[in-house]
Amino acid sequence: MLDREEMLDADAIYSHDDAAPRAARPPECGRIAWAVVHTHPQAERWAHTNITRVGYEAYLPLAMVRRRDPVIHSRWHEVLAPLFSRYLFVRLGASDPWTPIRYAPGVRSLLLAQDSRPATVPASDVEALQATEAARQHIRPPATRYAPGHALRFTAGPFSGIDCVVARTHHAQAVVACIVMSALRNVTVPLEWLGERT
Repeated sequence: MLDREEMLDADAIYSHDDAAPRAARPPECGRIAWAVVHTHPQAERWAHTNITRVGYEAYLPLAMVRRRDPVIHSRWHEVLAPLFSRYLFVRLGASDPWTPIRYAPGVRSLLLAQDSRPATVPASDVEALQATEAARQHIRPPATRYAPGHALRFTAGPFSGIDCVVARTHHAQAVVACIVMSALRNVTVPLEWLGERT
């Protein structure tokens, strides 16, 4: 059951003119973390825009990837794509209402913890992603593909098909950040499980 404040915030999304977004809240004292938002397919940018419009700080990590041209199959294009397909992050304070985020257009759901509150990622983890944003704006040559900040995908193992970003490497293993089991986690995997995102 929604409390009165959450219902009013949900109504505020649709009752105000789209050109006049709700004022962003000032930073508050206490715990501030990033909630993980699950979007509809290929709606990450749309969800990001709508969440920002209602006054929240959102972060959509991007990475440059190679995509085959849908018409001329021998051509490839470099495009900026979401680092984690169908996921983005929203900054939440301890007392911030989260119902407006859940009902923003493009959002499928918020990942929830066991106490039915939004599952959060420590601010330091998101800051690490933000710090490597510039490194992901270019396709790296194969010799540097396992450098920190490089966007890859699991091509083998139990995480096959999941997008990830390299945090560090050591010999034949890499520590990568990926969204697994409703949270952003660092996992150590063999380098042979990783491949380029296309």
